[in-house]
Amino acid sequence: RELADAPLDRARLADRAGRMARQAGRPEDARTRFDDAHATFERAGDSRAAALVAAALAEIDFIDGHPQQAVARLEPALEALRDQGTDAEVAVLSAELGRFLFFSDEVELAAPHLETALALSEALDLPETLAEALNSKSLLLSRADRLYEARVLLEGALSLALARDLHRAALRAYNNLVVIELQLDAFDEVRQLNQLGLELARRVGDRDWESNYVAGSVGLLFWAGRWDEALVRLEAARELATTAFAQGLTLSVVPLYCHRGRPDEARRVLAEQQESSADSDNSEFSISYRVTEALVLRAEGRLEESLAAAEEALEAARRLSATTWTTKGALLRALEAASAAGDLDAVRRVLGTLDGYRPGELTPFVRALQERFGALFAGSEAERHYANAERLLDEMGLVFELAVTKLEHGEWLVAQGRGEEAAEVLRDARALFERMQAIPWLERAAALESRLPAALTA
Repeated sequence: RELADAPLDRARLADRAGRMARQAGRPEDARTRFDDAHATFERAGDSRAAALVAAALAEIDFIDGHPQQAVARLEPALEALRDQGTDAEVAVLSAELGRFLFFSDEVELAAPHLETALALSEALDLPETLAEALNSKSLLLSRADRLYEARVLLEGALSLALARDLHRAALRAYNNLVVIELQLDAFDEVRQLNQLGLELARRVGDRDWESNYVAGSVGLLFWAGRWDEALVRLEAARELATTAFAQGLTLSVVPLYCHRGRPDEARRVLAEQQESSADSDNSEFSISYRVTEALVLRAEGRLEESLAAAEEALEAARRLSATTWTTKGALLRALEAASAAGDLDAVRRVLGTLDGYRPGELTPFVRALQERFGALFAGSEAERHYANAERLLDEMGLVFELAVTKLEHGEWLVAQGRGEEAAEVLRDARALFERMQAIPWLERAAALESRLPAALTA
């Protein structure tokens, strides 16, 4: 760029350098170069080129957690291309605008733009735009809890992208398939897809997507009970994460710190994400932050505040989707806080939010929560509820939640005077907690075992 004499040549090279910086995981460098190119094109009166660079800047806005800012930038750019650009360029920007409107919670406004992109990309044989638009249309379906339809679109987008070596479209499709399988509570598939996405990102040198997949795996390792590995992965994620999106994913380490008895570290991570997550225009980010904050408050012993935070997050999340993990996380944290406080009325109230769920929205994890916390009101039938919850959690491979449910099952058995059965369940729970070094939970298990005859706990 510095060797070029003509301003427009410099602008074109700045645009290309910005796209390289974006892929290298350097969003601020990318923004600087895009701003340079955009200003030059505008001064030269090349509104078409300026609009295309504005679209690239809009994506930087989006990954920085500002989808509404991305929309505001992209709408006039699309209008400029309708006047001076090609149909292919209109298709590209329509797909992007539909995507950013979705993340601005403007689902109805997003749909027409995505349909425009889909129609044009098929007619003009634009495989990359088609794959991206299919990706985004799947988001609309997932928001409506039409998960199998969404998965079909994503599988089509992924197949097309892989066949044509459209790496970024493929990486996005892998990511969105991870989200869909999470909504379905299919954790084995989630882990496999996340690994495939990570391998592709590394193979093609896309540091941006690599950071997303590395950060995303921290939470998956937590759920699988592989906590030491999660901490190693966290360090790698922190080195790579340069966007609000990737940084927000590192919040998934907070439960690990809480359940290892390190609430100060959990609070520190939460504070680090205050600006990028809590104050994000992306509602998924801000609600997830509130869900995580509810857990930290509980670890700090502030049970009433924890319950209030979780219920507030649950109300907001349910306006998005019943099956998203933001909603299920809020449900879990609200039930945990109410139970820890001994507030059975609050447990009933939170469980009551599931009364309006349709069968397809009662995914395995939600049913496990119904069984686990429903046991508190089941009297002599409690054991059946605990056993059902344990089976569902074991099938999903959610090791920590399985251990906690076994501990609660053991507590119930002790209260029933069934010490021998309680000792067996507690041994299982203790073995899992020891593997994860979940100190507060080991202490709770030890306190319970101290109430049993020594012969049963030997």
